[in-house]
Amino acid sequence: MHFSRSEKRLRGLCCLRRSVLFATTIFTMFGDPKAASGIPGTGDDGQKCYRATHPEAVIRHCTQTISSARLPPKALAMAFYKRANAYNQKAQSDRAIRDYNEAIRLNPGYADAFANRGAAYARKRNYDRAIRDYDEAIRLNPRHADAFSNRGVVYARKKDYERAIEN
Repeated sequence: MHFSRSEKRLRGLCCLRRSVLFATTIFTMFGDPKAASGIPGTGDDGQKCYRATHPEAVIRHCTQTISSARLPPKALAMAFYKRANAYNQKAQSDRAIRDYNEAIRLNPGYADAFANRGAAYARKRNYDRAIRDYDEAIRLNPRHADAFSNRGVVYARKKDYERAIEN
């Protein structure tokens, strides 16, 4: 697809605005919870949990962050979510599902947690449960492209090709 220079500039501004909003949210959640919630901060633990990329490091740092019990619920949900993603990367679906459950309990509107828990259920071939999670992710965020796409894949695995094509 070809975009004019002004369209590219507008797209860039939209991406920049999303990036700033995301960074502000993460800083509020992990950078200084004291300032955001009036409770003790987690210091480096929260930052390490957020910044870690290797699954082993994510699990270690996010476990420390979770164990500190000093985060507000939405930040704690993010730590569980991040650790669940690491477990998912290591194909430890049961552990991932437990952490996604906690993330959802702490933040019931967490569409990404529903979508990724759906992926963990799909990995276990529990397709009906995966579809329910994808449905909820889409209900919470009707533009959740991954949830639509993954739901389509699961329908195809169930040999329900008509529904798969709809997604």
